[in-house]
Parts: sequence; structure tokens; C-alpha cells
Amino acid sequence: MRYIRQNRLWFFTGLETLALGICFAMSDNFVDRPPHAPEIIDTVNKPFFAIVLILIGIFVSIMSNSPFDGKMRSIIIFLLSLVWVFYSIIFLIHDYYAPIFVPHLDTILIIFVATRITFESAWSDHR
Repeated sequence: MRYIRQNRLWFFTGLETLALGICFAMSDNFVDRPPHAPEIIDTVNKPFFAIVLILIGIFVSIMSNSPFDGKMRSIIIFLLSLVWVFYSIIFLIHDYYAPIFVPHLDTILIIFVATRITFESAWSDHR
């Protein structure tokens, strides 16, 4: 528990990733595909993507109870950045192809999580 206080941002981001994976796993069509949208939008509804999110969320949450230094920190930042930037792009594409281009709340929240990960990885004291 000693390191969770120090790595609390990464711990909670891991839990957010886990929660996103559970939401995708429990829903058949979490991201609906608007007409004329690329097929990648429909692909993220596959169980594989939900399982990957769940595994990454569990991995990051467990690893938050150990010291973050060197390669482990780089791996965790890479995985979280990859997941959250990928989904922010998917949700932006989804909103772009919607009948009216207005970013939905889930798109805005995912962009904020991706931005938070980026700033924390660049500005945190734990390098």
C-alpha cells in the first residue's frame, strides 16, 4: 500500500481503464457505427478490445503497488497512452460522422483522461 499513495494517479487510471473494459464487455454495441463511418468504429465493440482493456487496467492497478522507475514506468505510460489516445480518436471519428457534429460527453471525458496521462507523464516528479 505504500506505493499506491505515491502512484495514485496511475492506480486510478488503471481502474478507469478496467471500468472502460467492463463497460465494453457488458454491452453488445457500446459504440454504435454512424452511416458512412469507417469500419474501425464497429471493430472496437469486439470482445478482444474489452479483454485487452480489462487486462491493461488490472496490470496497471497491480503494478501501482510497486515502485515506478525506469522501464516499468515507461511501459505503463505507453500502455495507458496507447489505450486512451486510441479511444479518444475512435470516439472523435464517431462524433464526426454523426448526423450533427457535436462531441458527446464520453468523447470529452476520454480526451481529458488522455490529456491527463500525457501531462502527468511529462510533468511528474517520478522520472
